[in-house]
Amino acid sequence: MQEVLLVLVVLALIALAMGVLLVPLKLLAITAGSLVAVGWLIGLPGGLYYHVALRRELLRVGPLPPRWYWNPVSHHERLDHAALRRLRPRFFVGGMGFLLIVAGCALALTALVLWFRAQKGLLP
Repeated sequence: MQEVLLVLVVLALIALAMGVLLVPLKLLAITAGSLVAVGWLIGLPGGLYYHVALRRELLRVGPLPPRWYWNPVSHHERLDHAALRRLRPRFFVGGMGFLLIVAGCALALTALVLWFRAQKGLLP
């Protein structure tokens, strides 16, 4: 299921990249801002919930490693399969939010470059 969603996201990004030149710059900017906003709305609570759930699971198997929150994925190996299955949806939601933020920022940068080129501005 996650692989199918990943493929659909990649195909959507490719279609978006191909259609960027046909879409007005104002719409590109609005879309970029919307992607970033939706990414924050999904990713921030999802990532926070993932970290809370991971903390709970790590406490079940022993004491918390120091600064575990800076690299949480490296501590997945300490967990059993059932715990990882409980964490996976939260991890996926937080990751999707992050990807939406990155895609929105990339689209905003693309819109900015196209705008400068259209205005014969600072960029060549």
